[in-house]
Amino acid sequence: MLRYTTLGAQLTLFLFTALATIAAYMPFLTFFAYTPAFAFIHRLSITLNIGDSTKTIQAIVFIAPILIIKALWAYHKRYGISQLFKTKIIVLLSLLVFADLLSVATSIHTMATVNVLLTHLMNWGLFLASSIWLALLSDLLDREIVRKYGLKLLKVFSIAIITFTLVNALISVWQFVDCTLPHLGCRTWNAIDEAFPNKLLPVGHQRFSHKPIVIRAYGVFGDVNFNGMYSLLVVVIAGTLAFLGYLLQNRKGYQLTKELRWLLITICAALVSFLLTLSRSAILGAGAVFVVLLAVLLLPAVKQYKLPADFTSLIKKGGSVGLLALVLLLGSGFLIPMHYVTSTGDEKSTTLTTQLLQYVNKMFHPEQSSAQAHVDLFSSAIRIGNQSPLFGQGMGTFGSEYQRLFAPEGGQDTDPHSTYGRLYAEQGIIGLNVYLVVIVSLWIHAIKQLQHFRNTLITNISPGQRLKKEEYYLLGARLLFTLLAFGVPFFSVATISYYGFFLPMTWWWGNGELVKTLKS
Repeated sequence: MLRYTTLGAQLTLFLFTALATIAAYMPFLTFFAYTPAFAFIHRLSITLNIGDSTKTIQAIVFIAPILIIKALWAYHKRYGISQLFKTKIIVLLSLLVFADLLSVATSIHTMATVNVLLTHLMNWGLFLASSIWLALLSDLLDREIVRKYGLKLLKVFSIAIITFTLVNALISVWQFVDCTLPHLGCRTWNAIDEAFPNKLLPVGHQRFSHKPIVIRAYGVFGDVNFNGMYSLLVVVIAGTLAFLGYLLQNRKGYQLTKELRWLLITICAALVSFLLTLSRSAILGAGAVFVVLLAVLLLPAVKQYKLPADFTSLIKKGGSVGLLALVLLLGSGFLIPMHYVTSTGDEKSTTLTTQLLQYVNKMFHPEQSSAQAHVDLFSSAIRIGNQSPLFGQGMGTFGSEYQRLFAPEGGQDTDPHSTYGRLYAEQGIIGLNVYLVVIVSLWIHAIKQLQHFRNTLITNISPGQRLKKEEYYLLGARLLFTLLAFGVPFFSVATISYYGFFLPMTWWWGNGELVKTLKS
């Protein structure tokens, strides 16, 4: 007998059945433009009782197959499906699938590995679908007759990203307040969790301090590192778009007042979400992206066009306002008392700002943080991999092997907090090298895309040239293409954590390998 265990599961099933129906009838390019707004589906699951068996199904499975099939069909109509098999992305995906199938064949826990394989196959399919979307849309932008349609789709896509970022920031703040202030006690989110299976939005177990008081906000991601990495990547992308837009306005062309305002609002919202996570993984990832952007794109553009005369004044004013806001927030935090009970039963008190500053201190002093635990887990991953160095133990087996080797009396850690440690432990030298080949290929392609945009920008826009609104939009669209293709592989690889390799929205960002060389 099939029945739904909770009201939340029923609502989720209804919602995403409706979305799947819409996806089936809506044109692929149009529906995909809205997908950033649906990114929350990664946090939704449905628990079904089928007779005596209980199954948990992620709601994304209702939409993913439709997106993949429609992407392949759209590509076939435009280029012919046989052309797809000549692209580099198919070669890379084939390597990944081969490594995963090899892991299934050599795994010591076949069923666990098969479950991970199914998840990987869905990720690879969505990865391909997002790349096809970028390719088809890039083709539209190269045709004058349909340029407006292509820009309209990009506008919808951008609005969806902005909306999602704003909603995520509001949820992050709500979580922080609800679960940090003692008199609230996380009541709102606990009530939501009771309605949904498998902890829809679990908050509270990752905290800023060793004292159980101030939480780090998950947002809609279910993990503070996901939230931080997404937020800082949005800051980098929106900041680059805003900076180049401001730089080109010096040509005395169209004034991007409204567009820059929305980009700045998005940046502020994303920064709020990040500050409520203070994820080291996010800082490393965004830092790597920014350094390469600075060297390959931003500095050459500044050298070509020169900074506007009021730029320094603008930075000083913006920095002063931001610093003043931070000081006021931290100052008000000293007025918010935080009470807690020690392990010995003593009642003590501190303040909200004190707790936050203690966590910031922990970030820069690894000996006082969880960094040593991460190092220990990485060492454990290496020792697990050494049991079968060529093929590894099989995907999804780290947790069970960790318990068998290091915690036989109970206690299990399912995450080594290292992409490369997990790959070696679970897929051995062969799997690790296959993934590295794919990663390096994406790096190389991403830099080439970025260099091509830079050359197009510098070559085709002369100093003093007046730019029309349509020209700004087209440049912005091409830059967005480049950043979407560029950001994910760099951001993922640069993180110290396993979370970085499968960012929650990789499937709608895509890697852009199928995007044709952008024409001037």
